[in-house]
Amino acid sequence: MKPLNTLGCMAGMLLMSTAWNVYAYPGESIALDANGDYIITYRSSDDSITTLLQTKFSPATKIVPSIQSQFSINGESRVNAMPTIRYRYTLANGAVSKQSIIDVWLDDIPNSIIGERERLTGAAVTKVAVRAVRTANEAALPAPSGWRGDIIRSMSRIVWGPDDYARDSIAPGSKLSGFSLNSVDIPGISMAKFRGSDSGWAPFGYPDEGPAEDSAVKEELEQLRDNDFVTRPAAVPTIAVPTSFNAATLLERIQTHVHTWIGMKLLDPEFSAQLDTSFKGAIDGYRYNQPKMGKSHIKTMRALLKKAYPDLDNEDIVDEETGNNKGTQFKNGMIARLAARVLDFDLKYVLKQVGDE
Repeated sequence: MKPLNTLGCMAGMLLMSTAWNVYAYPGESIALDANGDYIITYRSSDDSITTLLQTKFSPATKIVPSIQSQFSINGESRVNAMPTIRYRYTLANGAVSKQSIIDVWLDDIPNSIIGERERLTGAAVTKVAVRAVRTANEAALPAPSGWRGDIIRSMSRIVWGPDDYARDSIAPGSKLSGFSLNSVDIPGISMAKFRGSDSGWAPFGYPDEGPAEDSAVKEELEQLRDNDFVTRPAAVPTIAVPTSFNAATLLERIQTHVHTWIGMKLLDPEFSAQLDTSFKGAIDGYRYNQPKMGKSHIKTMRALLKKAYPDLDNEDIVDEETGNNKGTQFKNGMIARLAARVLDFDLKYVLKQVGDE
């Protein structure tokens, strides 16, 4: 079977019971079988083949993953007078999963992490230099034994994967800790992407050149493969701290990012409006040299978060943010636990930088 160039990454969001849309050629279909695999029946792009062909696409979404995010100020490390933030992650695979987890990706990391080296271009590209960059970037992404990290800067992405899919992947009912990174950027939330496999790694391919260009099967299958992953919310260094610290500017960046949580189902719009009132007061306070007013409004926001989660500082409580509800269930209809933890941390960071915490 001829493998395709890339496997897109992880599918899960598109479910079907039998066949999909109306196809250009009679007999074509994409159907879901009892094992959760897609059976693709298509007309070949090779005109010499006159019969319909079949192949099977086994999605990487037969997993129930979770990710626990921990983040704290690293008191021993500073960059350009700014404290660094240490991010740590524990991955788990639900007992009901049918596949092992073979990798996880974190997106929306716009700036360099501590220890990252830029990719080489032009005459600088030599085997020795490329190996040195790869080694440095792996060291910047600590991982448990049998796993290693990589940085795809063109996509603002970091990825961790096992050295051996069959041996080191995370089996159903198991968890793995030891993933971490350091950054001067404070946490926001992005959707971590997980991919699973029940046989270590099984590349998808066709017995021929694949479906005809005008086949609806081709387009639908590409959509499946492009979305072949399971997502969970995770804390990532996505909010840049101004190089010359400015509390008002940073609060504006935090507020802008918090608004994205509404679409992620992590924040109720009405509760967001309550926060916006205090955000405005805090931003104006620091912008117009009224730090007491700024601090007062930050304390109001933190009180709202504490009301939703009295045990907000307890990082060991993870069910509400990474369990079966996938991190999208609000406490008292207001805000998801992970979102509350991230926002509270960011607000404390502002207070600490202005000397009030």
